[in-house]
Amino acid sequence: MSIDDLTDFDIDNWLNDSGDTPSKPEWLGSGMETRYYDRFEALVKTCKRNILSDDSPSGLAFSHYQVGRADVCNSLGKSRSALRSDRFPKLTRHMTATNAMLVALRKTEIDKNQQAQGYKNKPELLAEKNELKNEVKKLKGLLHRQYMDMFIEGSDSSSIQDKVQKIADLEAGNKQLERQVARMTQQLRNNFKAIQ
Repeated sequence: MSIDDLTDFDIDNWLNDSGDTPSKPEWLGSGMETRYYDRFEALVKTCKRNILSDDSPSGLAFSHYQVGRADVCNSLGKSRSALRSDRFPKLTRHMTATNAMLVALRKTEIDKNQQAQGYKNKPELLAEKNELKNEVKKLKGLLHRQYMDMFIEGSDSSSIQDKVQKIADLEAGNKQLERQVARMTQQLRNNFKAIQ
């Protein structure tokens, strides 16, 4: 089971199903397998509490949100090699799947925490950066234009005002010519398509 395969629905159901007295799976054998299972589930509850109660789940150490085979064995005073997949294949698969759920739960809590704090992901930050750059560029242009207007109004020379008016007229004419060029370019493309 990979983290990408898990959904919020799966995680919510997993959290709701894990009450105070979880039902034991049918495949669970008696003896040591039951002891390993019970200890594993107790450690999983601790990890869930760690994840759900921590203000910053991204800062949790690995041992606070995952339960390893060594953790189970050490807590029972057994050797690390006692809990092997060839001896207890279904239990070890269950442990792997449960650890995947713990990782997914941690990731979900990290995402909730970041959204609550207003963190933005990289694409959002890049888009905001570009918007701010454009705004700065517009403001610089506006300030330059206001400065020039103040300079022109302050001067008594009518020749400067005439030149400014001529520049404005030329800019307007230039925009009109650009629109005509664009229209003619489109007509030319249409004609080439019709010929082919």
